[in-house]
Amino acid sequence: MELIFYCADQSDYSSELLKKISVLVPFRSLIKCLNFKTLKCSLLKPEYDLFAAILVISSRQDLLDVQSISDLLLTIRVILIIPDWGQEDILRGHSLRPKLLTSPGRNSNDVIAVLQKMLRNEEK
Repeated sequence: MELIFYCADQSDYSSELLKKISVLVPFRSLIKCLNFKTLKCSLLKPEYDLFAAILVISSRQDLLDVQSISDLLLTIRVILIIPDWGQEDILRGHSLRPKLLTSPGRNSNDVIAVLQKMLRNEEK
């Protein structure tokens, strides 16, 4: 089982979040995608047994790019972190059917709690 961590624009929030995730997920099971092309390629790799993706969206264009490959996200659980809480972006975010939709302005502990629950459910 692999987990994708996508973040095209490094920030303090994404760096701290990645550190917390790294504690929970074994090194070989964490796929770091630092640009959209890598994310898309990782989602298409048949050798990966993906169970979830944490997507830290950096801009509206980034959200539109991710939304364009929403069909590749249908079979995995998604935690989505969007930078803007405008109605249009929230609707776009919900179209990806995330288990959690949040923003970098909120506490990353919510992301970790949802990830821990997803990991426990996957172990069953």
